[in-house]
Amino acid sequence: MGCHLLGIEGCATRLAAPPPLLADHAGKDADAWRCYGQILFWLSRPGLSGEERTLRCAPLWDGLTTRLLDTAVDPFHQFPYAAQFAQDIRTSRIVDAFPSQTRTVLHHALTSPERLTSLFSLPLRQERGTFVMRLLARSGDHSSLPLLRTYLNHPLHSAAAADTIRDLNNRIAENR
Repeated sequence: MGCHLLGIEGCATRLAAPPPLLADHAGKDADAWRCYGQILFWLSRPGLSGEERTLRCAPLWDGLTTRLLDTAVDPFHQFPYAAQFAQDIRTSRIVDAFPSQTRTVLHHALTSPERLTSLFSLPLRQERGTFVMRLLARSGDHSSLPLLRTYLNHPLHSAAAADTIRDLNNRIAENR
């Protein structure tokens, strides 16, 4: 997976358009990975303005936040594992470039965790909730707080929910 993502970033420096991605995989989970791969390609493509990146990524985000919503969380969750010992800058780049779209995906993860799927046979479901909350500390807004509060008494995620609410409130206060 790490080589796949690094390859996409490398292709962005040499190719005018993303190469075919995950051609051997079918289904919505693979489609979600392809969308994120193309988003990563356009974020890595030198010489594109922010407006051009947004324009090229808009249809990809449209798919991720509608028909692929149940599959859109897992790639975010898997990116840090792909980085292994390196810092996971891919997630940060995507979240920072598209906070509203990311928020839609993450809110869905909190409201419908039972619907989420994975391209991998052993998704780390218990860790996923905490991971989603940590990302919301970076991309969330006021609309995220009620969703996070529903997890304050959750047996696995209460500490993450409380930490994320605190971090999010601090970030919101700083931006005022």
